[in-house]
Amino acid sequence: MTLSIANTGRIAALTGVMLVAVACGSPQPGPRISPPSHTSSATLEPSSRPSPATTKAVGAAPENLRDTAWSNMPIPGDFCDIPGLIHFKGKQEATASSHTWGTVHIDRWDVVYGDIDGDRRDEAAVHIGCDTGGGTAAGQIAYGAVVFRNVQGRLIALGTIKPQKEPSGVHCTLLAKIVMTAGKVTAHEKWYRPTDSNCCPTGTATTVWEVRNDQLVPGVPHILS
Repeated sequence: MTLSIANTGRIAALTGVMLVAVACGSPQPGPRISPPSHTSSATLEPSSRPSPATTKAVGAAPENLRDTAWSNMPIPGDFCDIPGLIHFKGKQEATASSHTWGTVHIDRWDVVYGDIDGDRRDEAAVHIGCDTGGGTAAGQIAYGAVVFRNVQGRLIALGTIKPQKEPSGVHCTLLAKIVMTAGKVTAHEKWYRPTDSNCCPTGTATTVWEVRNDQLVPGVPHILS
């Protein structure tokens, strides 16, 4: 089953707002630490490490995860190097402290569903992003999707899907779509070339994440364009 995880129209609309904000001024982001260089995708090998969010309980789970009150559910922040959980307190946005980027702004939007473990109950993937809070597209830092499951009435973070095609020196890669099937999650990524503007990545790739011993493990990204 193919599930849309990034609302393309919403991204375009946000980009327009951000470009206007450049001319009008924007809030000052918190203190920043120089981010580490991205690993060249040409040398990426399958990672044997599970996602850091693995097996983290964040609260009670309804029988059907579609009934979850996501606005009040904390989300693991490892995708943006944020320790612990991000608390949204009934909102779509939050602020948190990243070990790498200092004070960051967090945005949570689409939640998509699919059966990964074959038990005829949907798991859920929550799409999140972080930025410097400056209100411009250039301030976007990272995107991810945290995958949750119901384990004996507890909402467990199985792991965090993060783009694996991340060229250095360009805008952060977007997550465009996720496909959940038995035992794996396929992430469709949109990555930037040096000549791409912030609005319009021209590169596409897919990375298959396998579920091994209740952990999400990424494979090598497959470059489509």
